[in-house]
Amino acid sequence: MPREVILFGLENDAAGEEPRALHLLAQGLAVRGHRVTLAGVLPAAEPVRHVADPAYDLVTLYDRRPGRLLRDGRGRLRRARAEMARRFEAARGGHVVIASPGASDWLRHVPAPGLSRIGRCARSYRQARLDPAHLRIIRRDYPGMARSVFLTEEDARAFAAERLPNTAAIPDPLAFYPAEPAALARPRVLGVGPLTWRARFDLLIGAFAAAAGRVDEVWELHLIGEGPWEERLRALALHLGVADRVAFRGRARDLARECAEASIVAVTGEFGGPPPALPEAAAYGVPAVSFDGPGGIRSLVAHDRTGVLVPPSDEDAFAGALTRLMRDRALRLRMGSRAREHVSHLRLERVLDRWEELFEEIER
Repeated sequence: MPREVILFGLENDAAGEEPRALHLLAQGLAVRGHRVTLAGVLPAAEPVRHVADPAYDLVTLYDRRPGRLLRDGRGRLRRARAEMARRFEAARGGHVVIASPGASDWLRHVPAPGLSRIGRCARSYRQARLDPAHLRIIRRDYPGMARSVFLTEEDARAFAAERLPNTAAIPDPLAFYPAEPAALARPRVLGVGPLTWRARFDLLIGAFAAAAGRVDEVWELHLIGEGPWEERLRALALHLGVADRVAFRGRARDLARECAEASIVAVTGEFGGPPPALPEAAAYGVPAVSFDGPGGIRSLVAHDRTGVLVPPSDEDAFAGALTRLMRDRALRLRMGSRAREHVSHLRLERVLDRWEELFEEIER
């Protein structure tokens, strides 16, 4: 049954996991026959085209980025909210999926009669607790939603313990699920994330340097991302004697290709949700070495089956896990095959099924 669906975020044409997921959902639902609008507040400073030929309507309420929303005029803010109220009125009987607590806060005073509100949160429970403002919005707004959707069952249960009565778990979809897995023959470790403290690439470079010295084959570490830590990380690689083996690649232009050319994906940071590129690498059958912890890691990496989990911040253990996989391609292939199957439920069609089932539950 075709439905009116509005997906609402703050910066939908920005780079990042959340905008990408919103565009994939919008396109998938539209292709299935739903009338979909992807609405956002601000244009990104550096816009990214997430879908080549959108089958959904795209709306951006502000035509340019103000220094601060209110500095640009309360009148513009009122007009933007009035525009969303009109769109909500026109979509009566449908659903609005609110991408984040920040988006919910922006919509707080926008009426949506006849629409079911579904609050989404891509952050793990632990990350939300570290941000008091974020958690306050969830506690204030999400109990009144038709559903509160989190990315993992673990996080849905944790938020339910916060007296949230309406939790559900639906993961973000994969951008791709290739017909064939990667060969895992190229001696390359892949790390994806911002070049900031959050990704902890300093630990990854240290672990890689130790592991690279233990194996005969000449391995490389490719870091995908941008940020203020680049010079610091380059200096560390030089100090550890692996400057010629650590490639700083900048922003990913083709994540699928990066995953296909890797043999190990490494996760040293703690992110708000699932780490960047980990599910996509698994779809290519690339095994992971990751620090254990929250944020969906255990839902994506089954220890000693699809990859290796090591204690948080234990650089020596991380180096040992890298060494083990670097030395043994047969082990990489076995773990990678299981990793590929492990994330098959993240294929777009299966995630769309989950969303349609959720809509049906709400409508009953």
